[in-house]
Parts: sequence; C-alpha cells; structure tokens
Amino acid sequence: MKIGFLIDSSAIINTDDFTKTHIEVIPLHITSSDGIDILDTPENVKKINFWELIKNGKDFKTSQASPGELEVKYNEMLTKYDHVIHIPIPGNLSSMLSTAMMVAKSDEFKNKVTVIDNKTIPAQGIREMALYLDGLVKQEKLTTPADIVKEYNAQCHSMYIAIVPSNLKKLASGGRAKTVISTVLNILKTKVLIRWNEKPEKQAIGRTMHSIMHKVIETVKTEFNGGNARVYFLCSQLVSQKYIDAVKEAFEEAKIKYITEPISALYPVHAGIETIGFLVTDLKY
Repeated sequence: MKIGFLIDSSAIINTDDFTKTHIEVIPLHITSSDGIDILDTPENVKKINFWELIKNGKDFKTSQASPGELEVKYNEMLTKYDHVIHIPIPGNLSSMLSTAMMVAKSDEFKNKVTVIDNKTIPAQGIREMALYLDGLVKQEKLTTPADIVKEYNAQCHSMYIAIVPSNLKKLASGGRAKTVISTVLNILKTKVLIRWNEKPEKQAIGRTMHSIMHKVIETVKTEFNGGNARVYFLCSQLVSQKYIDAVKEAFEEAKIKYITEPISALYPVHAGIETIGFLVTDLKY
C-alpha cells in the first residue's frame, strides 16, 4: 500500500524538508479585515510584505482550508497514493481538525483518508512527526493506516513544544490558552512560558527571558536526558536582539546544541510579533 501524508502550512518553513518524502502540504489562509485573503505560502507571504505589515500594526488572522479545498487536495493525492494520512492542526488551535474529519467521513473518502486526531502537536512539531512516520513507512516498519495511527498515539507525547507569547491579551482574546493566561494578565511586564498540550499549561513566569530559560533548560535535561534530542529555537525577524541573545546564552551556558529556525506565521498573528517558541524531539528520521 502506497501511503501519503498531508500536513498544513503552519508546519513547514522550508519545502525542501520534504524532498524524496511522501509528505504534501495544504496551505492555510492569512486574512485581514480590509480584504486580504491569501494562501499561506512563502511566495504569498513575501508578495504582500507580511512581516513589514504586521510590524506596523496590521491585524491579521489565520483560517483553515475550506472543505472544498480539502476535497480537492485529497482527490489529487489519491491519484498518487492508495491512502492519505492527514495530520491537521490540533483542535485547541483550529477547527481544521473537525472539518477534516467531516470531509474524510464522506463516502468519497471512506477507507481512503485517515485523519489523525491530533490533540497535542502544533506547527513545526507536525513536520517532525510526519517525517518520522514517513521514514518508518519507507523502511516498511509501518505498512497500514492502523499501524501509523498506533505509532502516532505512542509517540505524540514525546515532544516538547512551548511558546513565550509577547501579547498575552491577544492570545487570550482568540480563546487559546485562555485559562492559563487569565491568571497572569494583570501582572505588568510578565513573560509566561506555555507548554502546548491538549490543555496548555503554564510552566514558568518571570520578568526576564533568563528566568524563563531556566525552565526550558531543565525540561530538556530531565525529559530528554540532555542527549541527542533536536532542540529548535523558533523566532521571527521581528524578535528583539536582546531576547535572542538571552536564549542563545542560556543554551550555550547549559552546553545544549540547538537549531535556530524561523517561527511559523501562526504565532505572531495570534500571540504577538515577538513571540518565540521551542521544539524538542528525539524522534529519528
């Protein structure tokens, strides 16, 4: 059985990551109240000068692919694959999950499309999981959709994903992590480290990035034994150099190797332009 994987554009930074894989991408939409509605692709983001616009205060939103767009993509992939595994954004961030499940249940896609019930993994974490599962399929260690779902469920908690929002009110107003944020909204100049799970949790609170990084370092060392995990520091071109320097200094002092990678546009849109993120995984691919 030839199996293809579908993920959304919030999970990718560089499409070269998927060369020689069976992973494809469906773009989300980036919209604004004054009529901008583009597919979230690197070309479109550059074309509208997205980062400059958001820096200057333009308010954007993101929205899911429509049922019709999903149907088109599923049909396109089914001309190349016997079965499609779709790993959408978790339900606590988007309604893409519920929409994908609805479309996949139609007679047209029954027994041809499996939608993973993703409750915990956002953005670039989805990329890491897709690459891991695709690698196991290539090695013929996973041969059926049921095998893949079982392995996903076994590994979906083996990742550390956290963000430090730069605009707590903006994140809370969108209904994301509202319970966590409500306890700290009125504390001035507060930075909060939020671990993204099915129920996002507050991991650390402080006035400086150094105090936040203490918890990140502790998590890497205790949960991943400070070993061969890949550690990603996610930030945009809008993040201040002092924040970047504080993160780098903390990792270097702890002797933790890390990769700096651009953050998905999903984060600055919903959590503020200086939001940073962390992704840690020891999944091998």
